[in-house]
Amino acid sequence: GIAPKAVSESYDLFQRLGEYGVLARGVLHIGAHQGQEILEYDRAGVRRVAFVEANPDLATGLRQRFKDRSDVTVIETAITDRPGTVDFHITSMDQSSSVLPLHKHLDLYPKIRHERTIQVCATTIDSLFDQRVLDPGEFNVLSIDIQGAEFIALSGGLRSLGHFDAIISEVNYDELYK
Repeated sequence: GIAPKAVSESYDLFQRLGEYGVLARGVLHIGAHQGQEILEYDRAGVRRVAFVEANPDLATGLRQRFKDRSDVTVIETAITDRPGTVDFHITSMDQSSSVLPLHKHLDLYPKIRHERTIQVCATTIDSLFDQRVLDPGEFNVLSIDIQGAEFIALSGGLRSLGHFDAIISEVNYDELYK
């Protein structure tokens, strides 16, 4: 794996992946927010991107932003360890919204507050491929940043994880979410 490194403006993740022999053909990006990584993906020559976003308002914005890009797919769902519906906790700063409620996050970022909880559809990584929503041959990098729920999502992808040459994940070292 790739050792943790402080991210700076000059840090090129895809160059670093290349040092490990990984050439990103397609990225499954779970926790897309506004899809701001698309510039980095385009610069790296990524041919296919699937942005997955649970927040309905953000998913609508993503669909609008990428409506003219056939290489980008937007999927509105939460990724968890089982299909169904889940509570999604919307916060005052939408990047902090999660299927998990805030915990120590409240102490570290007191200006970011819980605003409301909504029900959203949920599925698994395995289901995205099993149900042919996505072609597993097109995606060899998984990027996942879903505010403390990464392990839950990965647990729902045990059969599919072998499709990926690299997994990029945010890691919290404290219980920011319950």
